[in-house]
Formats: sequence, C-alpha cells, structure tokens
Amino acid sequence: LGYAFESTLFFLALEHSPAGTVALIFYSYPMWVALMALTSGLERFHPRLLAALLLGTVGVSMIFSISLEDPAGPLLALAAAISVAVYVTLAQVVMRGVDPRSSALWTALGAAITTSAIAAVTRSELPAAAVSHALGLAVATAIAFVLIYAAIARIGSARAAIAAMLEPVTTVALAALLLSEEITLPS
Repeated sequence: LGYAFESTLFFLALEHSPAGTVALIFYSYPMWVALMALTSGLERFHPRLLAALLLGTVGVSMIFSISLEDPAGPLLALAAAISVAVYVTLAQVVMRGVDPRSSALWTALGAAITTSAIAAVTRSELPAAAVSHALGLAVATAIAFVLIYAAIARIGSARAAIAAMLEPVTTVALAALLLSEEITLPS
C-alpha cells in the first residue's frame, strides 16, 4: 500500500507539472528520511548529515520560490516525498533481519495488487502496446527494490536515501533528452 500510495501521488503530480520539477521536489525525500531517522533515534547526529539536510532544504526551497501557476503538482510531489520517506524509514525497522529480495517481492506484490484494484475500480486499461514497456519497468523497479532494501539493511534508511540523491540529476537529464523538457535556471 505504501509504495502504491506514493506512486499515485507522484503520477498525479506529473499531471500538473513537468517531470523535472516533480522529480526535484520528490527527491527531497532523503531530507525527510534523515529528519525522521534523527527524531526517532534510528540515526545519530553528525555534522555531515546536517550539511546534507541544509543543502536539501535550500534546493527544495529554490523550487518552491519559483512562480508557479498551478501549485498542485509541486504539492503532490512533496506529499509523495513525505510518503516515501515514512515508508523508507519504517522499512529500516520493520524489515530488520528480512532478506532484501523477500522484502522486494512483497513490496512488488502489494503494489501490483493495489494498482490492479485501482485500475479495476476506475475501469482503466493498459493498452496492448504498453505491456512490454510496463514489464520492463516492473523488472527495473524490482531491481531497485532489492537494492534499496539491501542498502537500508547495510547503512540505514537515512544514508541510503541520501545516496539516492543522484537520481534527480539523472531524471532531469532524461526528461530533457527523452521528453524534450527544457533545463533552465531560475531567474
């Protein structure tokens, strides 16, 4: 349920804002994970963690300082970020001692059931031409689940989330390359 909820918020955000903006806001989630891990005692304070939190806060505040006609996209992206932060932080506790592959399997199964139920209720269909793409995304997502759970088990949720901050750079670059989105600096 947690992954499906976060994904739903993320895709709703994409209906209101460009992929680059959504990704940059969504990837504030490591900052939220670090704050949750610090306040819950899962992570000990360290000056490097504070520096990472400050940089993340500045980055997110820059995105929100841009004049936006439709705030729904950025707000939905922020809700998705906080949702995944709760999920990742809880994963460190709930999945302690569980094989990352097993955790990934249950996460993928839960997401598939939830997404299928939503599709049935909303009478949504996946076009036949999209099935191969969906299967490719499913494989990539399964690999990502295994890797994030393995990282959480080894280094904790806060450090695993901070390491994942390389993803927005890739997302913005791919959005420019594949979706022809413009990369601009705030004026």
